[in-house]
Amino acid sequence: MTGIGRGIAGFLLLTLLSGCLQAPEPQRSTPYIPGPASPSPSISSPSPIRTNGSLKPDVDEKRIPVSDKDPLVYRYLSDVELDRASVEQAIREQTSSNLAERNPVPYQLNWQSDKEFTLIFTNLAPRETIHVSARQAKTKAPGMLNEDAPHLFELVFQHRAASASPSVVLTDYNLYQHVYTETTTAGPIELLRQAGTGKALLYSQDERQIRLQDLQSGFALTVPIPEHKESRLEQVHGFKHVQVSSTVQGELLDVVLSHAQVFRLNMRTKRKDLVYTSQLPILGVSTSPDGKSIGLMVARDESLRTEADLVVISDKGTVKLTVPRAAFLSHSDGYLTSYPLEWGDDHTVRVRTELPGESGLGHHVIDVATKTGEKVPDADVELVRTIRREEKEMVPYLSPDKSKLVYLTRSNADFFKELWMTDISGGPPRFVGMGRFLGWTSPDTFAWVEYGKE
Repeated sequence: MTGIGRGIAGFLLLTLLSGCLQAPEPQRSTPYIPGPASPSPSISSPSPIRTNGSLKPDVDEKRIPVSDKDPLVYRYLSDVELDRASVEQAIREQTSSNLAERNPVPYQLNWQSDKEFTLIFTNLAPRETIHVSARQAKTKAPGMLNEDAPHLFELVFQHRAASASPSVVLTDYNLYQHVYTETTTAGPIELLRQAGTGKALLYSQDERQIRLQDLQSGFALTVPIPEHKESRLEQVHGFKHVQVSSTVQGELLDVVLSHAQVFRLNMRTKRKDLVYTSQLPILGVSTSPDGKSIGLMVARDESLRTEADLVVISDKGTVKLTVPRAAFLSHSDGYLTSYPLEWGDDHTVRVRTELPGESGLGHHVIDVATKTGEKVPDADVELVRTIRREEKEMVPYLSPDKSKLVYLTRSNADFFKELWMTDISGGPPRFVGMGRFLGWTSPDTFAWVEYGKE
């Protein structure tokens, strides 16, 4: 954080106060009355201007991403005098709710001095998530608040009842509406596809069982996690007790336990068959659409360096193909890092890889039948390059028809992940919420999961 701290000179420091209105008596109260919708901020970078002073976030103050308090009061502090009009304009134009009917967002801004003010939010809607930015606000002396690290110390929070668990959210891009499915699992949640139907399934697990749930109907099946050998890798960074294929073949699900054993589970009959055991750690798994082949990404050696092999086995565990060094992903040696892979059809595997000396990330596309392959760079999308000029750490997710984009950024010193969406023409980005992206379920809808209260 030392380097980042130097890079955010002049940005705002915000501290979450209690849910009760305890702000000092303001020198001036500026209630914000919603008017015509303001345009979303441009994604083009402002011209660099010399910054006065240095600001640091209060590293001792824990920011809570989820709260049931109403009203909510946030305190902003600066060690340089601020141009009040520009601060008010920036916040007015860059405060967004993920509920369309709540935009523009009502709030009250109270100044305590030219270095301090509070924002007060009241009458918050259930599950409403709000994002606040003061980008392009100016100081009294010639200068602008530093914007080398957009989003990093901006404000984002969700209003959620204390009794409400985090939900998986299905967002409709066109209608800008969200459908919430609460989940009580304490483990990871992933989005899987059912081969042949394209149906989206939610995968989750706890210490004892695996659970699949139809995202649309809510119907769920569970199966106990098979007994398996203890692993010497459990203390290694990145260890996963269970890895699961992104494709479900009917009621059959292929899983990898402790990076070593491949099991095929029947979610209806509860049958579990040990298919394959690897002597080297398995770092990724994917089942072909017809269910007859299982692709595995396997570490090249015990040192767990940056390269991994592709091993394709039959549904009975016979090795059909091995491709040495099929993928290269940068990470610290000795870490159990995931190597994503997927099947394009029953004979083609797409392995995620870096392309050193070329265009960064791409795929190694391998034909299992002919045992040939080619490396294909990611699509060169101008919109992604444009957003990355400002959002240095954004992660893009293009829709299946390549017409829409969901992208993740980070906010606050606590690195909460925000989701934004736009179309490929570069229209104004819209705030979706904060949490983890799961995947597109159609060209117009996508799933993500909310943060827990902690």
